[in-house]
Amino acid sequence: MIDVKQRGKGGAQADLSIRGGSFDQTMVLFNGVNISDPQTGHLSLFLPVDIDAINNIEILNGPAARVYGANAFSGAVNFTTHPADKNNLQLTLTGGQYGFLKTSGLLNLAHGRTRNLFSFSYDKTDGQYANTDLKNYNFFYQGQLFTAHGMFDLQLGYADRAFGANSFYSPRFPDQYEENRMTFGSFTYKTGKTIHSQYKIYWRRHRDRFELFRESSDWYTVTPNGTYSNDPAKTRFDSIPWYTGHNHHINDVFGVQGDIRFRSVLGKSSVGWDLRSENIISTNIGYDKAIKIPVRGYHDTYYTRTDSRTNFDLYAEQAFGFGSLNLTVGTLVNWNSYLPDEINAFPGVDVRYVFFNNISLIGSYNYTLGLPTFTDLTYHDPNNQGSVNLKPYTQNSYEGGIRWGKGTNIVSVVGFYSEGKGIIDWVWFSDAGQYKPLNTVISVNKGLEFSAVHDFTRVFGNDFILQSVRLNYSYIKVHKKLPMTDSTADNPEKYYNPKNMLSAMLQLRIIKDLVMSWNFSYMQRAGSYLGYDFNTAEYYQNDYTPYMLVDTRLQYTFRQFTAYGEATNLFNTKYTDIGSIYQPGRCINAGVIFRISDFK
Repeated sequence: MIDVKQRGKGGAQADLSIRGGSFDQTMVLFNGVNISDPQTGHLSLFLPVDIDAINNIEILNGPAARVYGANAFSGAVNFTTHPADKNNLQLTLTGGQYGFLKTSGLLNLAHGRTRNLFSFSYDKTDGQYANTDLKNYNFFYQGQLFTAHGMFDLQLGYADRAFGANSFYSPRFPDQYEENRMTFGSFTYKTGKTIHSQYKIYWRRHRDRFELFRESSDWYTVTPNGTYSNDPAKTRFDSIPWYTGHNHHINDVFGVQGDIRFRSVLGKSSVGWDLRSENIISTNIGYDKAIKIPVRGYHDTYYTRTDSRTNFDLYAEQAFGFGSLNLTVGTLVNWNSYLPDEINAFPGVDVRYVFFNNISLIGSYNYTLGLPTFTDLTYHDPNNQGSVNLKPYTQNSYEGGIRWGKGTNIVSVVGFYSEGKGIIDWVWFSDAGQYKPLNTVISVNKGLEFSAVHDFTRVFGNDFILQSVRLNYSYIKVHKKLPMTDSTADNPEKYYNPKNMLSAMLQLRIIKDLVMSWNFSYMQRAGSYLGYDFNTAEYYQNDYTPYMLVDTRLQYTFRQFTAYGEATNLFNTKYTDIGSIYQPGRCINAGVIFRISDFK
């Protein structure tokens, strides 16, 4: 079960974690390409495509190094798109409270041996609270060409997102602002009938500007001599003499990868490799290497710091079948320029035994590696200070459970246990008034996951009122041992996991073309967070409190049109999920979708 912690409404920013791992420890892939951000995991879910174009979301719970490579530490999520083999068009218009507006379009064009997918979207909101506005747009193209020898796949994407980041990274500074821009491209060639192979080359550029004090005519003016409020009634501070410039970053990721898969008397075999280069230039992340590159659009502002690393993965996997027993073994061999004198192996094994009427026993063991982000190592601001002394970290993970599956109906219960060494956490040092990252001595995550999906239409037909039910529950207990000093004792940490997490989803068919869905979720998060008292100019500690949310959606389809209304946080629950950021309350939207298909 995935823990998605949002900052703001409409996907302004979200952190993704699996089984108690941090947002830096879950690999995010897009059509099989690793788009995880080496600067910080906060940016990994910034996708180059609108959610309406996503065809499927594949989730791998638990370490996945031998499948996806280093840094798939606690799990991996793969978002996939798929150009259709028939022409179709979808246009969507949505509006709602707090100035919310979204327009999006999805076009599939198929002709002969080609498939083409075009996607665009634009959305904006004024936000429910001060400085929580958002503007977001993206463009995406995916083209496929099928030949007698194989398939060529080209992807191009661009996304731009700007948002008021009220207290996103510190409650002391509520007037933060951020803008992210991403350019993405990949080219894939797949070939073979008996021996299947594929080769990819990709590039991802992320340009980020972070303003601790939002600069505009309604907020602040930033000068080389300090920052000054343009509207003291609106802003938290009148003047800040020490703040003379924003944070600017550009990170580029280049990669090439290939794999070969085939079947033999032994079973299914696969081997592959992945070469990846991660690079950043910045005004305050990285090392001083005597560079001076102008920041576009900002006079007398320069990128002066840089960092880079190269990662090479070589992996092999073999699947065996012995009647009701299926066994998969594999290993990843990894070299990273952060550890230039080391070559490390990360093995894993999966076991599945079908013992009665679609009921299976499952189990696995995996050993995996994680690397500090560029932010972990060298980022600095008034509340955070990275550490160049951080080391890569490892984890041994075990899981076992039972699963029943028949068609789309699935029930599973899985227990897991992992023991990590050197896992990174950010700890509050009260003497310095800053969070600083540390390699923990040991970190143990253990828990239980339950999931069930039942499709009632398979038994009672499509007109039955209760269409489907999905239930998920997760219990996680995390124990960390920090390097003990007076500064780390009893101080809050940044990374806190869910303790009890429950979700239930119901879909009802009221009448033939009228469908209602309900989502219920409960969260009890472990740990505490820091708030800030502006009257005393001091931080204070709060425990996370449990909360429950209810979302609902009603939609009616008539020919090519679908009209819908939706309400999120229906009962207007007040809650925090990341630090001291209050999440949006009730929000009601309505929209219409127009679809035509199989046109010439």
